[in-house]
Amino acid sequence: MSDTEETLTILVYFGVFSSMLTAIPAYFVWRPPSGGELILLGLVGAFGAVGQYCVVRAFAAGELLSVAPIDYSRLIFAGAVGFLLFAEVPDRYTLVGAAIIVGSTLYIAYRETQLSRINRAVLVAWPDAPHSKDAAELPGPLPTVVGTR
Repeated sequence: MSDTEETLTILVYFGVFSSMLTAIPAYFVWRPPSGGELILLGLVGAFGAVGQYCVVRAFAAGELLSVAPIDYSRLIFAGAVGFLLFAEVPDRYTLVGAAIIVGSTLYIAYRETQLSRINRAVLVAWPDAPHSKDAAELPGPLPTVVGTR
């Protein structure tokens, strides 16, 4: 959506639709919040909106395959905050999931770095090289660069 919509428009869509979906189950358990709870709810809403804004901007600025794995690292930070603030001890499934997320994020970051180096080397060797997504339209193979894999 970031190609066709403004960041604030995406945030409004998210806010409206998520509010409508959560209003149904909230109706059955609703109780009026106290003054302190209203302040905390306001803070959660403000920080959530800022976080959502940053996520939308990251997806608009970067490539999806590069940004998405890093976005999942928020699960690890949520686990760390839960442990530090609420003394929640993660179970083995949480730890295995965190290891998978960290491992895949590091692997994808490494792979993207390698692909970026190869693409830069091809552009140095062949300055008029088309963008990689246009390469399928070429009549012949791309030239190989010595020393790359």
